[in-house]
Amino acid sequence: MACGLQVVLTPNTGANDFVQPGINGEIVPIRDSQATADAILKCWERARRGPAPQLADLRPKLSFETFAKTFLTQLSNLGF
Repeated sequence: MACGLQVVLTPNTGANDFVQPGINGEIVPIRDSQATADAILKCWERARRGPAPQLADLRPKLSFETFAKTFLTQLSNLGF
């Protein structure tokens, strides 16, 4: 995604929160080779049809400020 490409990943990667299925990638079940192959083909077809998805909407989500705010909120919820 950092290179502007669509991604195919499983729910266990931690980055799946940033994937919008059908827009910037696909999320597939673990150990499902057929679902992975189908997702890759979907991404290929989307790439052939039009321009790459814009990353501008990800910048605020991946910023250091957002990370710091989320991290500090989680720490305060734990009582630190």
